[in-house]
Amino acid sequence: MGVSTPGIDELMDTRWSDLGLESFGYNYYESLSELKKTCFKSTIYPSVSAELSYDLAESGFFKRLDLLGFLSYHSADYEQLDVVNNTTTSGTARELSVLIGMRYDIFKFDSFNMYSQLLLGGFIRADSPYWDYIYNYYDNDRSNLSVQVTFLGFNWRIGGDKSKWGAMFEFGYGTEYSLSDLPIFPGLRGGLSYKF
Repeated sequence: MGVSTPGIDELMDTRWSDLGLESFGYNYYESLSELKKTCFKSTIYPSVSAELSYDLAESGFFKRLDLLGFLSYHSADYEQLDVVNNTTTSGTARELSVLIGMRYDIFKFDSFNMYSQLLLGGFIRADSPYWDYIYNYYDNDRSNLSVQVTFLGFNWRIGGDKSKWGAMFEFGYGTEYSLSDLPIFPGLRGGLSYKF
């Protein structure tokens, strides 16, 4: 079970140029879509996820490979002002992602594990104008594919030698967690693990 930074989809409407600060004033807009960008604000929340891994083998070539299942929940509150009609639309955008993948264990010990992994899957979205806004106004296309790459992940056993509990931390990039739409700024995911 983990909590992470939002995925790249939710981060598309985050403007790094103003460092998250809003500025107000009279501006010249070249088009109605430029005006609409300034009349839309959102609050993105950390994503909540659960992951299940299965060791493929105890020895041999497949010893370092694990099969993965991943489920995550994303949400963002939004508010849009229609300057022509002076009305406001607001709500919460929600998404549930389901992915499967493979993990490669770089180091695997009883009390510590370091790994990389790749996950692919899809999503189910509640109907919301938020998704139209971030794709249409920012000229980005969205396929129905969810992709997450964990560049480096760590899992430590906590609570003694006989404990089945652990702490995990991951650096990655994709639709499940990221820090920007550029892979050079990987997202963070942390949480607790349990070994069955």
